[in-house]
Amino acid sequence: MTIDYRTPLGPVVALSATPQEGPARQAVVLDWTPPAGGRVLDHYMVYGSPRPGFTAREAELVVEAPVSRYVHAGLGPDPETWHYRVVGIDAAGNVGAFERSPLVTSTTPASFVVGATASSQFSDDYAARFAADGSMSSRWAAAYTDDEWIQVELARPIATGRVELHWQGAYARDYDLLVSPDGAAWTVAREVRGKATAAPDAHEVDGAGEFRFVRMHGRLRATQWGFSIWEFWVFPATPG
Repeated sequence: MTIDYRTPLGPVVALSATPQEGPARQAVVLDWTPPAGGRVLDHYMVYGSPRPGFTAREAELVVEAPVSRYVHAGLGPDPETWHYRVVGIDAAGNVGAFERSPLVTSTTPASFVVGATASSQFSDDYAARFAADGSMSSRWAAAYTDDEWIQVELARPIATGRVELHWQGAYARDYDLLVSPDGAAWTVAREVRGKATAAPDAHEVDGAGEFRFVRMHGRLRATQWGFSIWEFWVFPATPG
């Protein structure tokens, strides 16, 4: 089949934007079908804005996507409404018309983990907030000492849930997992001693009463480095 690249490139088809709920930050999954005509697409320009009906002149480029799917991550923790258009660029350099591209809207829910604080941080690049940003490419790292902690605050109190600690290589050999209703009075929910690897830990928490704060208190380091966590996630047992 011969494809005429001299004709205008049509709009993408079946563009959708689906909120993806996470324990920390939220995301929107964008899916679409390439323009009709069978052309080879080089890449796509994904535009997004909190403003409805944004124009080509106001367009904000979110990403240049090589395939017909993109996850707009790192949103929240408060609900956000985003509007999107996707424009294709074919192998000959033809660009689809922005005004003809479909417009979709998505609103994310509030995040369940709403904040994080810690007893120390190695530097501003390793602050506590990076353990609750929904990204496995940023992390919290403490000072190079034992007896350090990091805690997260939840959007609402729960009595039952699952805690996941996604460790970087600098993990805790010994640590306590504590919960609190107010960030002042703490109850030990789990004691971990002799952890042998940096594999993620998952703990079911139940029977410690209602809590809104969860803390990992590192007692003893497994390495010469400070405790370090990619993500500190808490999942409620039932959505609310």
